[in-house]
Amino acid sequence: MNEITDIWFRCASDLEELGTQIGLQQIEADAENVWEWITGSFGPYRLDITRMHRVTPATTDTRIFLLGDERVFPQALSDALIQRLRAATIAPIHLGRWVYITGEEYEKVVVETVK
Repeated sequence: MNEITDIWFRCASDLEELGTQIGLQQIEADAENVWEWITGSFGPYRLDITRMHRVTPATTDTRIFLLGDERVFPQALSDALIQRLRAATIAPIHLGRWVYITGEEYEKVVVETVK
């Protein structure tokens, strides 16, 4: 199963700044005890960009996933996001799945890495 449900990478940028850099529209930001996130529109899609905020941003993974019923990234959408992330000098970029384990722990299944 090579479905892509998550795209992740490391970057030092503020999430709202990152969202603007990749072209998100209607950005909303929020945070809680462990996670910070933004949501926004990218064409017809709603995206969530999230990461742990109790650590330095560049030392933790920033994750993008789809909101709504569709959880698998269409190829054209993942290609567009990769292109914009690379234009923001973000690399490497991992594509795959985050599988929930427990608490704040996830197994990260890498399907592809773009450098």
